[in-house]
Amino acid sequence: MKETDMRKLLVMAFLVFSGTGAFAQLQQGNRALSGSVMLGRDESTQNVNNQEIKTINHLVLVNPAIGLFLKDNLEAGVGVSLAFTPGSGYSYNGDNPLLPHKSTGYGLAFTPYLKRYWKLTDQLYLTGMAAVTASYHLTKVRVPDSPALNTTGRGYYVGASLSPGLNYFISDHFSLATSLGLLGYSHSYTKTKGENLYSATTDNQFSFSLIPKTYTFGIGYYFNR
Repeated sequence: MKETDMRKLLVMAFLVFSGTGAFAQLQQGNRALSGSVMLGRDESTQNVNNQEIKTINHLVLVNPAIGLFLKDNLEAGVGVSLAFTPGSGYSYNGDNPLLPHKSTGYGLAFTPYLKRYWKLTDQLYLTGMAAVTASYHLTKVRVPDSPALNTTGRGYYVGASLSPGLNYFISDHFSLATSLGLLGYSHSYTKTKGENLYSATTDNQFSFSLIPKTYTFGIGYYFNR
């Protein structure tokens, strides 16, 4: 599903339920079960053995989470993320494309978080979430025309982020949620091995993104003790 289609679906859902009465269950001691899906796209460039390697990656990220309200409108919880990142690209020597390649990535992450809710109406809340993430990732790059260039990379990622969003309660217990971007810092380490290659890279970066590059939507279930 395209990102524009997802946004239209979410907006339609908001409109469909805008006439219903709902009161959020955001009181101290209540629990929350939630989940979201993120679709993204990223372009990367690397220089290996004096050749420029360009790759376009697509991201599918599924995030189930469970939370507890420490006090009214303040939720603390932990999420588990499962990531799949297929990609494709070319190696370049100057402006001339050389060998095409395909990549496949997998990731597993754990994310403790704090989420604050600010009431806009009885059903609509502005949210702000602070989170830290620790993850492990595996990436395989395959070059069909030259198997000797195949590589496998493994590594870890730790980061911290701030993310605004909106929650719309369609009933006392269910909400629709969307994020509105991401501000974060991350540190990652990756070790890559191939038949004629060994490399270890460390990366530190700040990131800031808005719709449509980073976009999530999800649903939450809120219940009493």
